[in-house]
Amino acid sequence: MNKSIARHQKGVALIIVLLIVAIVSVLATEMGTRLQLQIKRASNIKENNQAYWYAMGAEQFAQKSLSELYKSSSAVIHLEQPWNQEFTFPIEGGIQAQLVDLQSCFNLNALGIANSGTGANTELAQRLNAFSQVMETIEPQIPSYEIDTVRESLADWLDTDSQSRSLGAEDSEYESLPFPYVAANDLMTHKSEMRLIKWR
Repeated sequence: MNKSIARHQKGVALIIVLLIVAIVSVLATEMGTRLQLQIKRASNIKENNQAYWYAMGAEQFAQKSLSELYKSSSAVIHLEQPWNQEFTFPIEGGIQAQLVDLQSCFNLNALGIANSGTGANTELAQRLNAFSQVMETIEPQIPSYEIDTVRESLADWLDTDSQSRSLGAEDSEYESLPFPYVAANDLMTHKSEMRLIKWR
């Protein structure tokens, strides 16, 4: 009888030891995972801070370039001046910064700004024509019908009403697609929205 009790106690002790080993293994694994996560978080914070200061440095470079441009005696601004030169940070891999003249860019949201007053329609028509000219200049091979369709669809995408222009598209047009969606009826937040607009 005493031998069977001893064997039983040894079995219980072995189970307890195995249970403790299993718990310690789980805790060690959890601690290792959390440690790796904390290391990754610290690394991300460091890289974000570094990127922020690189951006601040690029901004200082831009300010310096523009101040030199204002101080120069040249009345003509052109792309060969120092403000248009690339600046590369002296680090491994290199990060480049360059000023871009946005004055030569077309503001897509300008087609959705409807000013009140008698000349609002005339001003919007001028902007629509300017957009068509930009499209023709960028790619002369685009058919005029497609340019008109993009122009009208873009205006419909930006305006707040639900009335479709002659070649434009509103909610009903987009809702009939295999993957339906609706027009923004608001200003664009990113140029990638152009992919959603009716082109043909």
